[in-house]
Amino acid sequence: MALDLIHPGGEEVTFDTEKLDLSSLVGRPIVVYSEQFPGKPLKTRIIECSGQTISLDRGGAERNVDNLVNNQRVTIKFEYKGQTITAEALLKRHGGGKCRVMMGEKAIPLVRRRFYRAKLNLIARLAVLHAPSFHASKLKKLRWIEAESADISGGGILLDLTSRLEADTKLFVSVEHDKFEFPALMLGTVRHCSQPVTGHFYTGVEFLTPESAREAVPEATLAALPKTVLQFTSQLRAELNRQLISWTKDNHLI
Repeated sequence: MALDLIHPGGEEVTFDTEKLDLSSLVGRPIVVYSEQFPGKPLKTRIIECSGQTISLDRGGAERNVDNLVNNQRVTIKFEYKGQTITAEALLKRHGGGKCRVMMGEKAIPLVRRRFYRAKLNLIARLAVLHAPSFHASKLKKLRWIEAESADISGGGILLDLTSRLEADTKLFVSVEHDKFEFPALMLGTVRHCSQPVTGHFYTGVEFLTPESAREAVPEATLAALPKTVLQFTSQLRAELNRQLISWTKDNHLI
């Protein structure tokens, strides 16, 4: 299941780092803060994860990562399931020059979630958008699947799928509910995917506003899409967030 990093009231909470599925972070950015380089964030890449240990790309930050001294305390920052996470860690250098950071038992979210998540079970229909080759005539020929949501927010939806979707996969998404007004068709992008139990892939999908869609989808592809996919504006997103909070309170769920 998704990891709740923020209580409904908005206050920050700590959580056990052993609950993090770090395998999804391989290849993604990470920032290291150290007393050795005061005031200088060392930006590098995660090349391997094992348990609570992260292996760093030694060539990052103009090779300053490779100059970090063994056995020093550092702070790391990375993105995890749409949330910026920070944690204390111990930096270790191993045979062959490998540079690893071993996280402590606790971590905290660095910033609050932008949108409240409601534990709401909805049925969503989705199909993969193959952006480079898409043409309007292909819309009806797409392979659509149905999935149930684990939760939903103004910014996206967490779906229970039977197979894995890779991060950054672009999707057509259709969600219907008699209490909330969704556009008939939206664009989405996969932000994270984890498999807590066999046969269940909990997949976080962000709904794209027109502005984010123009950054994520080639212009020629966007021009070929139905105009309804550009109806999910930032104003509608904020209104949906407000409606979800109101609905949850009315049903005494918070």
